Amino acid sequence: MKGIIKRVKKGASFINFVRFPYILYKDYPRWVPPIFEEEVKRLSPDKNPFFKHADVEYYVAERNGEIVGRIAAIIDHLHNEYHNESTGFFGFYETYRDPDVSRALFETVYEYMYRKGMDRVRGPMNPSQNDECGLLIEGFQYRPVIMMVYNPPYYRELIEAEGFRIVMPLLAFYFNPDYNKKYETVRRIVERLEQRHPEMKVRPINMKKLWEEAETIKHIYNTAWKDNWGFVPMTDEEFTELVKNLKMVADPDIALFGEIEGKPVAFSLTLPDYNYVLAKLKGKMGPLEILKFLVYKNRIKRTRLIILGVLPEYRRTGIDGLLYWYTMVNGKKKGYVDAELSWVLETNYVMIRSIEHMGGFPYKRYAIYEKEL
Repeated sequence: MKGIIKRVKKGASFINFVRFPYILYKDYPRWVPPIFEEEVKRLSPDKNPFFKHADVEYYVAERNGEIVGRIAAIIDHLHNEYHNESTGFFGFYETYRDPDVSRALFETVYEYMYRKGMDRVRGPMNPSQNDECGLLIEGFQYRPVIMMVYNPPYYRELIEAEGFRIVMPLLAFYFNPDYNKKYETVRRIVERLEQRHPEMKVRPINMKKLWEEAETIKHIYNTAWKDNWGFVPMTDEEFTELVKNLKMVADPDIALFGEIEGKPVAFSLTLPDYNYVLAKLKGKMGPLEILKFLVYKNRIKRTRLIILGVLPEYRRTGIDGLLYWYTMVNGKKKGYVDAELSWVLETNYVMIRSIEHMGGFPYKRYAIYEKEL
């Protein structure tokens, strides 16, 4: 069976690697195809700044000349330096429900990791925790929101058959202010907090000073998350690329700074769920799709709170509650109906309690797996 595994090189084999999910998921109506050209860019080592500190090998499984599976072997040197580990990662894993194909793909990854001196494999990472990651294991009835994964239910069976165990569960929370029984209670708490602490303010990001604001965001992000499980700080190039991408989809009214005495100490980023639009475009971006994009982007009703971080010395001040509250209030004014808050480490009990106090509840579950070599 291993003879069907081929290493992907440049050109047509790489394009076929990128294209495979568009074929695999044709009968999965909840899967949202990314724009093909953007996916090519994201997976290209010479175009994605992540790969400046990581090595990657792509592999496909073929049968009768057709691709039946794919996988990536990834070594993030920055991760291993930051955590003092020898961890390899697998990502971009896609396959039909065939244990032989899945096993052959993983065995190829193991061999690569052995050669590189790694002592464990973790994933899925596509390609890192700063991008899409994890395997959906609960909540298949819901469409994924922007920058979150979707996969067939049988992937869990195939991955666990390889001896992988869940090393970190991730949660996605659902929030709908119109059906939130805690809305009035939270409003009163926020009013009292603002009366007692007038030095606390929330303001939207200033898009006219985006790059100046971005430096503050990077500082808060890399400081607030530095002790989180699996966290790796973004490089300057990675953060620059992220800001360029987010500039096209961000809504400044729900991208908020929390300030204390004029100093930015917290930041939250909530994005309109552009997966609603992408589902209409079918992975294309021609002239017709551009028109569709312009029409449907004004009909987005759901958002995703993707980042919320507070500098360590300002935690437990209540500033996070203000960010949640004004994200909800501003979102309602803009016509957004509901939101997903994702992802949250299942061990992040402080954030989970905060979300639940605001009326959110978990409705999807993801998993990051690990296997010792």
